[in-house]
Amino acid sequence: MKKVLFLHGRWWDGQENWFSWLKKELETRWFQVFNPELPNTDNPKLREQVDFISNYYEKIGKVDYIVWHSLWCLTAIHLIEKFDISSVNCIFVWPAYKWITEEVWKNSLWDVYRNLKEYFDSVVLYKKLWNRYTIFLSDNDPYIKVDSAKNYYSKIENVKFLVFHNMWHFNEGASIKKLPEILDYLS
Repeated sequence: MKKVLFLHGRWWDGQENWFSWLKKELETRWFQVFNPELPNTDNPKLREQVDFISNYYEKIGKVDYIVWHSLWCLTAIHLIEKFDISSVNCIFVWPAYKWITEEVWKNSLWDVYRNLKEYFDSVVLYKKLWNRYTIFLSDNDPYIKVDSAKNYYSKIENVKFLVFHNMWHFNEGASIKKLPEILDYLS
């Protein structure tokens, strides 16, 4: 039985957006899905999130897939670095990156920028050679720009970018309650 570690994004829980749909779909395909509820998602702190996910990961052991959404994609990279995780298929959906703090949040959402700055200022080595990364992007996302995201995440080896039309933030705000395209990368 293959294992999937899946983490919802900031402000959400594991039942919102397409998250519960994905869990049910994978379970019908005989996947073991781990979808913990992260603490303090309204005001996350990097160290708290990494510690929580690290403790959780130590309990469940090696996984075959890691699926992350939004800000938690940066947390995923810290987990991969900390445990020297390799030979895992990583799927990042709407991955946040440093440009957001520099261009968008700093100007229009100062409180968000100040609270999340540590996520973007931390050093990540991007050295994992044997993981495969698939990054889902949307051509009309208000914050994540396709070219900037590709530039930022191209530091990771073995990365594949998928650009979707009109998927916004891949959430219920864009009426996305299912994401069947992701199943092609979880097999």
